[in-house]
Amino acid sequence: MWMTDCSFKLSEDRVETAFKKSLLDHFIAIYKLRNELITGQIEDARASVDPLKAIVEHLSPRESRENNPNQMAEFCSIVGQRFAHEVVSTLRLWRKITKVCSFSEVSNSLLMWAHYADNHRGF
Repeated sequence: MWMTDCSFKLSEDRVETAFKKSLLDHFIAIYKLRNELITGQIEDARASVDPLKAIVEHLSPRESRENNPNQMAEFCSIVGQRFAHEVVSTLRLWRKITKVCSFSEVSNSLLMWAHYADNHRGF
């Protein structure tokens, strides 16, 4: 019998979105772009489908720079997209082979979750 409450659940869209936002944050930090961008531009980029492409639209071209953030953003966007798809594929595989089971009679015991679920964070 299939029990949905025991299935491995993790939103593919949320994982992909979190990865892209994290990649954007690292990109901004590496290129020290916080001073060149206003908060609204960063937030608009974070909300977009492709945050790195969106942030590049707000940058002035820097052809003279050895490490061009515009070119690097394009590269990271492509690689990041592929990596995100691989992560989602791996999640799908884990869903097929993993189930969660609890043998406790009390499923909402805070003490049990603190001891056996890594202090409420998971196993």
